Amino acid sequence: MREELEWSGLEWTATARERWDRFLDARVKADCLGEEGGTDLREDLTLHLLEELAGEGSRTVTQSRVDLAIARLGGMPETDSTEDFASYPKKSRALAHGALSAFTVLFGVVFPLGVFGLELLTGFCGSVFFDPLGTWWHVLLVAFVVASNWWLMSKRSREVEPRWRALSAGASLGISAFYALLFVPLVPISFMALLAFGMGLISLTPVLSFMATRRITRRQSGWGTAEWKTWWKRGLFGAIAMILILEVPSLWTRVALERSLSQKESVSKSGVSQLRLWHSEKTLLRACYEGNRGTTMSTDISGWLMDGWQLMLPFLWQEPFRDFDSGEVRSVFYRVTGKQFNAVPPPKFVAKASFMGASRGDWSEFQWDEHLGGEEVAVRISGLDLVDSRMDGHLDGNSALAYQEWTLVFRNKNRNAQEARMQMLLPEEGVVSRVTLWVNGEPREAAFASKSQVRAAYQSVAVVQQRDPVLVTASGPGRVLVQCFPVPPNGGEIKIRIGMTAPLHQGKVAMPMLLERNFGIEPDLETAVWVQAPDPFSYQGKTASHRDGPGQSLQLRLTPDSFLKEGAFLTTAKSPAPVVWCRDPFALQGEEQLTRQWVEEQEPALKQCIVVVDGSVSVGPFAEKLTALLESLGEGVTTVIADDGVNLDGLAEYRFRGGRDNGPALEWALRKARESEESAVVWLHGPQPMSSASEESLAQLLERGWEEVPLYSVALRPGGNRLLEKLHRFRCVQTGPRLSGGLDDLQSWLTQLVKGGPRTTAEWSREAINSNPENIAGVKVWDQLARYWAAEKVRTGSRQQTADRDSIAFAAEYQLVTAYSGAVVLETAQQFEDHGLEPVDPSTTPKVPSTPEPGTWLLLLIGGTMAVTRRRRSGS
Repeated sequence: MREELEWSGLEWTATARERWDRFLDARVKADCLGEEGGTDLREDLTLHLLEELAGEGSRTVTQSRVDLAIARLGGMPETDSTEDFASYPKKSRALAHGALSAFTVLFGVVFPLGVFGLELLTGFCGSVFFDPLGTWWHVLLVAFVVASNWWLMSKRSREVEPRWRALSAGASLGISAFYALLFVPLVPISFMALLAFGMGLISLTPVLSFMATRRITRRQSGWGTAEWKTWWKRGLFGAIAMILILEVPSLWTRVALERSLSQKESVSKSGVSQLRLWHSEKTLLRACYEGNRGTTMSTDISGWLMDGWQLMLPFLWQEPFRDFDSGEVRSVFYRVTGKQFNAVPPPKFVAKASFMGASRGDWSEFQWDEHLGGEEVAVRISGLDLVDSRMDGHLDGNSALAYQEWTLVFRNKNRNAQEARMQMLLPEEGVVSRVTLWVNGEPREAAFASKSQVRAAYQSVAVVQQRDPVLVTASGPGRVLVQCFPVPPNGGEIKIRIGMTAPLHQGKVAMPMLLERNFGIEPDLETAVWVQAPDPFSYQGKTASHRDGPGQSLQLRLTPDSFLKEGAFLTTAKSPAPVVWCRDPFALQGEEQLTRQWVEEQEPALKQCIVVVDGSVSVGPFAEKLTALLESLGEGVTTVIADDGVNLDGLAEYRFRGGRDNGPALEWALRKARESEESAVVWLHGPQPMSSASEESLAQLLERGWEEVPLYSVALRPGGNRLLEKLHRFRCVQTGPRLSGGLDDLQSWLTQLVKGGPRTTAEWSREAINSNPENIAGVKVWDQLARYWAAEKVRTGSRQQTADRDSIAFAAEYQLVTAYSGAVVLETAQQFEDHGLEPVDPSTTPKVPSTPEPGTWLLLLIGGTMAVTRRRRSGS
C-alpha cells in the first residue's frame, strides 16, 4: 500500500500515512473481511483517495486532508483502532469472512431468487396472507433486488463508475426495506414454525434479504463518499417514488373504504364521497372478494398494510383481527362505481403457471364459494364457464303467446365442484313453466312445490349429498334465480333447460337476459337460436324469417351481448284472434275448455303520476332525453331524483354519480301518490344491487291502506335489483316495457299510462269441452293459454301472493314458478320421494311444437284433397 502511495508522486506526512493506514485496517476489521477481501477493499479505497487528490492538484497530503477524505467515506469505524486486524488468528478471520460471505450470497441472491420463483409458480403467499406480486411492476421490483445484489457482488461491477453502483444499491435497499416491512408481521409465526416444524424460512427471507442487501451496499468501494451518497439517495428515493406510485391509489382506497364501513352515518357518507372523488376500482373489487362472505381471506399489499399488523395481536394478548364483511363492501362498490360487483370480471393475478400439476387457481383464484346453496348470485367463480347455449322458440299469433326454451351447458375447470348461479330476466309478464336437468345423458323433469320445500330439497341433495339437482325460484317480478350443483370438477359439465311462457305485446316478445351470474362465458361463444311460427316474423325488426314448409322459421347465431346488455326481441305482424280456446290439461272435469275473448275498454287518465328517476351513474346517459320526455307529458307528472334521498331540483342540472339508494325516494313517492285517486308511481332505474333501509316501510305502504297505488318498474339498464326481490309479491308492483326501441318505447307507454285511452283486456271463461270442436266458437290454440291464465290468476288474484297451501298447489299443478312456488330437479326417484316431491309427467310439460316431416305434410295434403273430393261428391 505504501508503494502505491509513493507511486502516486504525492508527498505524505507521517501522520497522514499513519492515519490512512489505521482507517483502512479499521474498515477491514469492521467488515470482517479475510485477506483477499481486505486487500481488495484497501486498493479500492486508496485508488478513490488518489483520484480525489489528483483532481485537486495538491502535491502534499496532510493529516487534515486525510481526515476530510475519511469523513466523506463515512468516518472512522467504531472499533479499537489500536488493535490491528492482522493480529486476529488466521482461522478466525477465515471463519468470519466465510460466514458473512455465505450469508450475503444466500440471503442476498439465492433465497430471494428461490422464494420469488416459488411465489410466481404457486401464489402461496398471495392465497394465504397477501399478494406480494400483485402487478408486473411488483414482479420487476423484486427481480431488480435479486439482479442488483448479484451484480454488486460480482467483479464486473468494479469496472463501472461508482455512481451507477450507488444508484443500484440505493434502489435495491429501498425495495428490500419495503418488502421486509411487509413481512415483519409474519416474523413471530415464522419463528414458531421454524422451531416447531423446521419451516418458516421462506417468510423470513425478505427480512433477511434486507439485511444482506444492506451489507452488500456497505461493502462497495466508494461507499460513504459525497458522490456515493448523492447517487445512493437518488436510487433510494427513486425506489420509494415507484412504490408510492404503485401503492398510494390502493392505500387511499382502503382508508376511504374503512371510513365508508363506519357505523357512524356521517363518517360513512364522507368515506363514500372520498371514494367517488378518486379510487382504485381494482382494489375496491378485490375487497369485494375478501373476508367472511368472500372467497379468500388474503388481500393485496395495501390491505396487508392496513390489517396485516393485526396478526401479531394474539402474541400481544390482544383481540384477534376484525371480521371483514365483504357483503358490506359490495354495497360500497355499487355506491361508488354504480356497477354491481359481479358484473365485472373478478380480479386477475400476474402468475397463473402450474406447480407440481396444480394450477395457481388451486391456491389463490377465487374458488371457495361461501354462498353455495344460498339465495344470491354473489361472487364470480374463476374456472366456471358457460360453454354452450341454445335457444328454441315458437310464436303463436292467434293466442298472442310465445314459448321459449333456453338450454345451457356449464363446465368447471377447477379441482373442486362448483355451483352455477344466475339471475335471469324473463320476457314481459313471462313465467317459468318447465325445468329440465340432464342426468347421465337423460333429461329429467322438475317437481313443482312451495319455494321452501324445493329449496330444502336442493340444499339437502346438492350441498349435503353433493349430487345433481337444479333449482329455480322467483327473485322479483319477471326474474328467477337458477342454481345447479355440483358442476363436476376437472372439466366436468352440467346441462339444464329453462322453459318460459310469455304473452306477445303488440306482436312482440323479448328473449331472456342474464342479469347476474357467478360464471364466465367461453370466449367466442354464440347462442344457436331457432324460432318458428305459423306466420312471418322478424328478429329485432330487421332479420326476417323465411318460409319453412307450411310455416316460417329463423336460425341465428347471437353473441353474449344479446343476453347480457342489449336484449333481443322477436316480432310478428299477425294480429291475435278475437276469441281463442284450448283444452286445459290441468282443469277439473266440466271445466276443460278455457276461452279468452278480447274486450275493448277505456283507460282513464291519471290525476297524478310520480316518476322516480334513479340518480345512479348508469342512468346518466339518458338524462337529456328523459328531461324532454317527461316535460312533454304535461303538468300531472312530478319528477323526483333518487339520490339516497329525495331530490326535486329536476334532471337538467343533476350530476349522476356512483350508485344511489332509491328506497327513500320511492317511499316518498308512494306516500305522495296516496294523497289523490287515480295515481301511479313509475320507477326508472338502473341496477340496484344493494339493500335499502326503506324496504320494510315500502312493504307496509304496499300492503296497507284501501287504495293500491301501482308501482311500475322500468329498467333503463338491466341488472340485479334487491328492492324488487323484496317487493315482487305485491300485485301492484309491476314491470313496465322492455326498451327495445330506446326511449321511444318508453314515451309511448308513458303517454298511454298518463293520458289514458283505449285498452284491450282479456275476459276468461270455462266450460265443459264440446264433443265436436268444430262447433266451438273461436280458434283452437295450444295449451300455453292455460298456463298463462294460471300465471295471471296467481299474480293478480289477491293484493299480495301468499304462501298458503291452495295457492302453492294451484301453481304446482300448472307447473309454474311464482313468488312462493319453485321447481327442483333431483337425480333419483328416491330423492324425490324422500323430500315429498313428485316430478311432473314428461308428457304434460310444455314443448316447442315439432315441425312435421316433409313426408307427413305430403300425407296430410293427400288426405285433405281426398276429403275435399269426397265432400264435393256427396254434395252432388
